[in-house]
Amino acid sequence: MHEMIHVRSVIIDPAHRNSRLFLHLSAGLITTAWELGARYMTASTSTSYDYILGLHKGAGMTRLGTFVVDGTPQQLSLLELEPVAARAQRLRRRQAIHVNHSAREAMRRRSSSPPPSAQMDIQSECPQQLFAAAAVP
Repeated sequence: MHEMIHVRSVIIDPAHRNSRLFLHLSAGLITTAWELGARYMTASTSTSYDYILGLHKGAGMTRLGTFVVDGTPQQLSLLELEPVAARAQRLRRRQAIHVNHSAREAMRRRSSSPPPSAQMDIQSECPQQLFAAAAVP
């Protein structure tokens, strides 16, 4: 796999936003990315979403810069996975969170042959998206 994974969007239903669902989804994403060989995770969000930007900062993400999607400025943030991977793996094991096998296989296939668009200019284009499905048995 390439050394970086990009998460374009994680949307939690408003009824579950005060739960630990986002924490568990993040742990699943981090663990899966680490197991597939990624060293870094990037995430982007609108520069007007102060709450999400605060989550990025609180998670230890570093602000890399901004780019524009459909006229809306987006902030790109970077998380180094090595310092958080072990903690994410412990949380995932303790809470019995499992990444859907078909989602893991789709990511594995996708990572083996990146599309030509993976070499985009970050100032003018949105980085490649990668999603994972997580389930609690």
